[in-house]
Amino acid sequence: MRIPPSTGEDFNKHWGFADYKNKLVLDIGGANGDTAGYFLEKGARIVIAIDCNPELIQQCKGNSKEFNLPIVCICMRIDSSEKWVQILQMFQPELVKVDCEGCEIYLKDVPSEIISLVPEFLIETHSDEIQNILTSKFRENGYEILRLFELAPHIRINYFRKR
Repeated sequence: MRIPPSTGEDFNKHWGFADYKNKLVLDIGGANGDTAGYFLEKGARIVIAIDCNPELIQQCKGNSKEFNLPIVCICMRIDSSEKWVQILQMFQPELVKVDCEGCEIYLKDVPSEIISLVPEFLIETHSDEIQNILTSKFRENGYEILRLFELAPHIRINYFRKR
């Protein structure tokens, strides 16, 4: 059974084009665990869901327990490149999904050797400036853009994969 979505988001449309099979997925902007549940349905091995809202993280923990899903729920605000470095080194994910309404900008200052630890990123950007900065950052680090999807003006989902 799937965790009910916390928003009206169409997960297949937003995140359905990546391969999650047997991967450790880091879900930044994990909310109540709904996207984590989706990634697990698609074959992920485990999902680390991080969100800055303590109420949503409590719901995530409850949903993980109720549906008996391998979701680790963490309450944390990602407001610096240092926090990105910390979580990427700690969890060593195979895929990172980022939908956190602005925390993606701090990826620009994460050292190349840390970014390169992760084979795939799914990143929702929230401005043209951030889009351009992150596209350059990932290209410079040997990633290709497999998919660029515009949700709304200035809001895009990027699928970056290490070559």
